[in-house]
Amino acid sequence: MAIARFALFIAPLAMAALAACASAPASTDVSFAPVKPMSVRASSIEVQKAPGAESPSATLDFTPPVALVDLPQDWAKARLSAVGGPGKVTILITEARVEDRPLPHKQGLSGLFSFEPTEEFEARLAVRVTFQDGDGFAAASASVKASATVPEHSSNAERQAIYAKLMQDVAEALDRELSGQVRDHFPYRAFAAP
Repeated sequence: MAIARFALFIAPLAMAALAACASAPASTDVSFAPVKPMSVRASSIEVQKAPGAESPSATLDFTPPVALVDLPQDWAKARLSAVGGPGKVTILITEARVEDRPLPHKQGLSGLFSFEPTEEFEARLAVRVTFQDGDGFAAASASVKASATVPEHSSNAERQAIYAKLMQDVAEALDRELSGQVRDHFPYRAFAAP
């Protein structure tokens, strides 16, 4: 009898603990590999957004834990260091769109007994980085597209965690492509000695 009463007492506590774990908030941090930033001979690094670059109406039904349009600014802080000089670096965001699309679901009896992805997040980010000084102009660009599917019956917290992971994937892809493009296309004079 005492064991049964103990079980009745402990079961709700265990269920509450599980519910708390399931609804843990998604991480809002996007990180870049710890690499020394490129020192550029520039007085400033400016981030701009082209008209119409961002989706006019978000299709997400939650407030994103990480904004796609903020990733180029985060990349610039992690990868570029303006050490002064006659040059100017401008980062232009030409596209920053996220779509939440429903996916087709199996019909009939097989659909009742299967768990499938019910929606897909798709992110598209395009960025152009320019360096300009008295001797000329150089440009580098990167375009990244990534997607992630959301399993059926996912909670809102799980959906946000999937979205945050997608943003991390986009950040890493942007870093790989854009860092390489800057090194390849900016002139030697754009960089200060390490």
